[in-house]
Amino acid sequence: MSKFMFFELASNLAKNNPIPAYKGIYDAIASMYKNEGFGSLYRGVIINAVAGSIANSIFFYVYNDGK
Repeated sequence: MSKFMFFELASNLAKNNPIPAYKGIYDAIASMYKNEGFGSLYRGVIINAVAGSIANSIFFYVYNDGK
């Protein structure tokens, strides 16, 4: 597959994408806040914090045990 065919395919996919593109980061944040509410800006934060704290506690336990 040549570069031209790849870029043409990518361009066609972008044109026919049913999901609307945002104009920038501020447009994306404003649209999310307006359509889905304040909680949509923090979706997934709790599970990531829990997973991170578990991973860090295992790391420090193994590190301290290996000293």
